[in-house]
Amino acid sequence: MKSPFSILSLDDALRQTDIEWLSVDIVVTGGKAIPDEMNIPSHILIVDTLDEQTERQLLRYPGKNFIAQIGHGDVNLWGPMLDYKELPEEMVQERIERGIKSGKDLNIIGHLLVGDRFTEQQNFITLEWLIVHLKTVARRDGFSPNYDIEEGNGDQTLSLTEDVASLLANEIVANWSKHSSGDEKIELKRRDNKFFVIISNTTNNSLQNQGLTSLIRRPFIRWGRADTTGLGYFIISLISSYGAIEWTTDYEEGRFLLTLSFS
Repeated sequence: MKSPFSILSLDDALRQTDIEWLSVDIVVTGGKAIPDEMNIPSHILIVDTLDEQTERQLLRYPGKNFIAQIGHGDVNLWGPMLDYKELPEEMVQERIERGIKSGKDLNIIGHLLVGDRFTEQQNFITLEWLIVHLKTVARRDGFSPNYDIEEGNGDQTLSLTEDVASLLANEIVANWSKHSSGDEKIELKRRDNKFFVIISNTTNNSLQNQGLTSLIRRPFIRWGRADTTGLGYFIISLISSYGAIEWTTDYEEGRFLLTLSFS
């Protein structure tokens, strides 16, 4: 799949407007110094030169303000609890659940950044295992997606352990819980020597297709009023940085599609 990331030289970056910065991912300085007055947004990765590791580095880059954003989110989440007697019981419960989910997500991110989830001695899974597990997690969370599975491809071995594949499936279905408005679907296709798992759903969120994958992989990006941690797609991005999968997203007439590809 074509890289979803936008790469600029420092000279080109100097001409960007605030709006245009949103779609930029990497600035290549070529060894030049960045002017003091140049305020580069925190999500952008700055490198001297491009090499084959740059995109992988970006996939693991949470932004220079990542820790500050965690602190800001915690204050917003727990601050109102000081006056919990004034909060509806449902809101208190939602905040507790989001706080627990946030802690779990950050723990997962820590393990993925270190890489120990990929060095544990486990057997790699097959495509069939991934599809069956997606079905299991979907059913557990109350979803009954439609399936379009091309037969005869399930025995393909993937460079994913059961542990990491479970993380992937949980994040996919969790996004359904927060963003889907219905008509969930899982497809398995083969094109030449590549296998594609396409997960889709309708959504009430208004999305722009251009630069969508680039945008949603960044931590703490949220759509609408969804009560989420904003870390799910960064977790998927981290998983993909180890080369086991490639991924991209699309938005077509009210339908959101996440495509995973395996060689």
